[in-house]
Formats: sequence, structure tokens, C-alpha cells
Amino acid sequence: MDNQRSEPRERRRWLRFLDFVLTDEIREAGALSREELMKMSARPLRERASRETIEEWWEYAHRRNWLEEHGTGRWRMTSLGREEVREIRRRVSGPEIR
Repeated sequence: MDNQRSEPRERRRWLRFLDFVLTDEIREAGALSREELMKMSARPLRERASRETIEEWWEYAHRRNWLEEHGTGRWRMTSLGREEVREIRRRVSGPEIR
């Protein structure tokens, strides 16, 4: 973990990988708290991300305006977040042009 933090590009790459897993969990739930996200993401991540990493992703998503409060202590994806994730998925799954 500390080694990842010393490599900002690698750390950002890992956080971006988490975009897919964690936004899927938020979308499926509709709205949830950070604590609920940590519990829900344990299954698909199989302990490959610590609580601290998920908290860091949460803050990263919040800075990108991907999360909006929806009730007390519960958050959901913003329309901007949904659109950006959709665009990232499209680019990743699109045909590779050489």
C-alpha cells in the first residue's frame, strides 16, 4: 500500500480501475453510504482493495463530481459520473485501431 502511494501514476491507475467495480455497486444500490460501499464491494474485489483504498477512491470520485448526496449520509452517482463511466467503458471496449 505505501509503495503504491509513492507512485502517483500507478495509484491513479488503480483508482481508475476501481471506477468500474465501485460505480456498478453504487448504481445497483441506487444510493449508499461509504461504509455500505465498502461492505458491498468486498465480494467483487475479493480483498484486493483495502478500506483505505476505497475511501481514497470515494474522495477521488467526489472531487470528480461523480457523487451527490441523496438523503442523510447516502450518496448516488451524478449524471456526469454516469456519463463519464459510460464513455470510459465505450473507449475500453471499443475496437482497437492500429
